[in-house]
Amino acid sequence: MNDWRTRTHPLRKKLFDRGFSMLIYAFPMIEAFAAWGRTAFLENEMYEIRFFYIDHISKIVEFHQEYYYPFLISIYGIFHISSSGKIRIGRYLRFHIAQATLFYVVLTALLSTFYYSPLWITNGLLGQIAAQEVIILTMLGTCYSWIFIFYGYYPQIPIFTSGAKLLLQRDKLDIE
Repeated sequence: MNDWRTRTHPLRKKLFDRGFSMLIYAFPMIEAFAAWGRTAFLENEMYEIRFFYIDHISKIVEFHQEYYYPFLISIYGIFHISSSGKIRIGRYLRFHIAQATLFYVVLTALLSTFYYSPLWITNGLLGQIAAQEVIILTMLGTCYSWIFIFYGYYPQIPIFTSGAKLLLQRDKLDIE
């Protein structure tokens, strides 16, 4: 039987792997927008950037803040399921899940250190610069990863790539 399901299986698998890999990288970007978006966008002098934040990004941030724990549970649940081998997924998807989870964890750690720093840093010029840098670097890292995923390559983000490779070597679950 050579029907459409058997002919399109490799294409469907490739589209699912790449689509889910791109989706998993949205978690760090949403976390960065929720943590530093107000400081980076609303304390800016350009009206276009303020209105862009108010019209588009603030809705995503409000949704993230309302459902923070389901977001957190879903990212760690996806990571746990993929690293434990409970679902048969390929090495490509597991690599991207591990790398995006490491990206998310580092952003969360930066957020907690930012909140416990002195007020003259968080509310001053240094806090605004730090918030804008984190937003820009998160957007660049996410877009870089999306471009590489779109073309089917592995993005090389320095710390996160080596951590994801170590997690994949530890798993020994090369299911392809």
